[in-house]
Amino acid sequence: MAFGKKPDSWHAVSPLYYLRTDSPPVLMYAGENTYPGIASSTRRFNKRLDELGIRHEFTVLPGKKHIPMVTQLFWKNNIIYRDLLKFVGAAS
Repeated sequence: MAFGKKPDSWHAVSPLYYLRTDSPPVLMYAGENTYPGIASSTRRFNKRLDELGIRHEFTVLPGKKHIPMVTQLFWKNNIIYRDLLKFVGAAS
């Protein structure tokens, strides 16, 4: 398990518990075919961003799984990479 087997450890590394109303904007993606645990955590995170009024963009990518979606960030023609550059103001 990536973060161990103790739930208190999961809490300590989860960004969900560190969000505040003055948190910076968030760009978030999820794969449509990702692991159920990741999908539910992503929904909870998105809901919390909404509750706190934090500016964010959330996109579910059709047909994508978690690991392949993340590794595609190495290619500059990837949709997430291009969106990320726009999000941080590095591209028009």
